[in-house]
Amino acid sequence: MKKVFTHSCIVVLLIIFSLIEVKSQENEKNVVRLPAKINPTKYIPKDMAIDSKVIHVNAFIDARDGAIYNWVKIGEQVWMAENLNATKYNDGAAIPNVTDKTTWEALTSGAYCWNNNDAGNGATYGVLYNWYAVRTSKLCPVGWHVPTDAEWMSLSDYLGGLDVAGVKMKEAGTAHWHTPNIVAHNQSGFKGLPGGYRGSSGTFYDVGSLGLWWSSTELSITGAWFRGLHYNKVSMYRNYSGKYAGFSVRCVRD
Repeated sequence: MKKVFTHSCIVVLLIIFSLIEVKSQENEKNVVRLPAKINPTKYIPKDMAIDSKVIHVNAFIDARDGAIYNWVKIGEQVWMAENLNATKYNDGAAIPNVTDKTTWEALTSGAYCWNNNDAGNGATYGVLYNWYAVRTSKLCPVGWHVPTDAEWMSLSDYLGGLDVAGVKMKEAGTAHWHTPNIVAHNQSGFKGLPGGYRGSSGTFYDVGSLGLWWSSTELSITGAWFRGLHYNKVSMYRNYSGKYAGFSVRCVRD
């Protein structure tokens, strides 16, 4: 009798474990998973200090046009916390607004545009500038400048390196970024937005997918360094482009 009782217990336990396993598998089907190799605990800060809770955020007025910009201190640097939206240089001279594709492609002097030539995009994403406008050193408000490649590198190093800096810099959620905007939490306060860019043919691309920002560092006669954030990546990347491209600009304080 003892043997029969033991065997019966084993059978019952096996049935229970089987039911638990089936239920577990059903639950797994309903779990929204991050892409392979992404460990969210590596990127989400313990205090979850996202957008509205970032400290040391302030604002200043750009004297040339009265625009108000937020800024944030990240490490030892002070960065604008939104993209530049100026249409004239800091000496008052107008920056040409070039809408025509062919004209844009042939430029060797400073110019700007709004993505899709829609001024309404400026309020959210700011202006797209070619690198010739950056080269003038008159693009940012007085007391500020377009960051060098080395200053961008200092920023990413402070945030843990290029491989993880992206999620600490991108605006959280999908109000502006396309889904999934992987584990973005904007802990740094940089609030990177996907303003897209203008390519060599004057064509506009990737609002919602990419945010690209010029550095002031020249690579060659035709190219310069920039930084980028992507809706589906946790990293910030460093690359170079032809000077004709239209990218966003963030300024850092002198």
